[in-house]
Amino acid sequence: NVAGAADIFIIKADDDGNLFRVGKDASDDAYVEMFDGSGNKDVQISTDGVSYFNGGNVGIGTDSPTSTQGYSRVLDISGATDTCLVLHSEVGGTANKWEMGNNTSGVLQFVHSIAGNGTTGTKMVIDAAGNVGIGTTSPAGTLHIAKTDTVAYSPTALNSDLILSRKNSSAADDQSVGIQFQVTGQSGNWTGGAGISAVQTTDTESSADLVFQTRNAGTFGEVVRIDKAG
Repeated sequence: NVAGAADIFIIKADDDGNLFRVGKDASDDAYVEMFDGSGNKDVQISTDGVSYFNGGNVGIGTDSPTSTQGYSRVLDISGATDTCLVLHSEVGGTANKWEMGNNTSGVLQFVHSIAGNGTTGTKMVIDAAGNVGIGTTSPAGTLHIAKTDTVAYSPTALNSDLILSRKNSSAADDQSVGIQFQVTGQSGNWTGGAGISAVQTTDTESSADLVFQTRNAGTFGEVVRIDKAG
C-alpha cells in the first residue's frame, strides 16, 4: 500500500542501473518500464499516458519479428490462420472500424464496418499477384474497380466512378490532366505510348478539350482533339 506517486518495484543490474521498474502516479495509474544496458528507457507501458516500445522489433504471435525487406523497425503480427490490424473509433457511441487483414490466401483486405459487425464489407483488396480490387474481392486485372448500383446517364453530368484531378498551382492557359499508356517490346529498348488528356485551354473558364496523343518513331503528337463545343 504505497501512497502518492512512487516506484513500487525495481530490478537493478550489478552496476546499480535500472533494468525493470513498476510504479504508479499520484492518481494511482500504473506504469511498467524497461531499460537497456546503457540506462535508456526503451519500453514504457502506462495505463493513463504514453506507452511505447523503442528497443527494436515487436512480434505478436512470433518470437522472431523480421522484415523481408530488411526494415529496422518492425511490427510482425503472425498466426497460423488470418492476421489483422484493427483501427477502431467511436463517434456518438457508434463503433466504426477499419480492419486491415491478411487472409490464408495471402490477400490483403481492407474491411470497413459500422457498429463493429462488419456489415459494410470489404472495400479494397491486394491479392498475392499484386492486383488491386476496389469494390471487388477478385480483381481480374492489375486494377479492377467495380460498383453495384443504379446510375442513369445524364448528358449534363459526368460519371464519377473514377476521378483523376489536378489543381494547378499557377495561372496559365492549356493546363491539363491525363492518363498515359506505355508498352515496351520484348527487347526492352522500344516503348510505344499514347495518352488521353483534358486540357483547360483558358485558365479563367470552366471548360476543357479532350485530346488524344500517340507516339510515332519516338515522338509524341496530337492526333485527335474534341474541343469544348464537341
